[in-house]
Amino acid sequence: MKLFILPYNESELSFLNALCLNLSLPLSTEWTAQHLNCPINELVQLPQKKPVEKLTSNLSTFETELKKVGAIIIFYRFNQDLIKKIIGHYKTNSKWPIFAVVTPASLEMPLKCLIDHLLFDRNEENEIRQKRI
Repeated sequence: MKLFILPYNESELSFLNALCLNLSLPLSTEWTAQHLNCPINELVQLPQKKPVEKLTSNLSTFETELKKVGAIIIFYRFNQDLIKKIIGHYKTNSKWPIFAVVTPASLEMPLKCLIDHLLFDRNEENEIRQKRI
């Protein structure tokens, strides 16, 4: 059971780690833009001693998109009850980052690919919400 975060800023990381302490969970591991080209199956393994590949994507686009959502939180081998508790805590505090669960299919993809899918889905959700208003 591991929890990973791509935070927009330090307060997002602090918020999640305070929640982890409150729920007696291990602290989250921070992923950054340096990890974008790494396969998720390598990122979830401990210890992570492998050097990170050179960043080849547009960093400013990544940061801009991450700023819109605040953080991307990724659950690896978490049970549903803990996931619900964490999401509930975020809702109570009026925060809504992107939440994702690592699946067998996502284990094979680079982190950037997963993030692109998650951001696309969030943008579609926002468009649907706008149409309802």
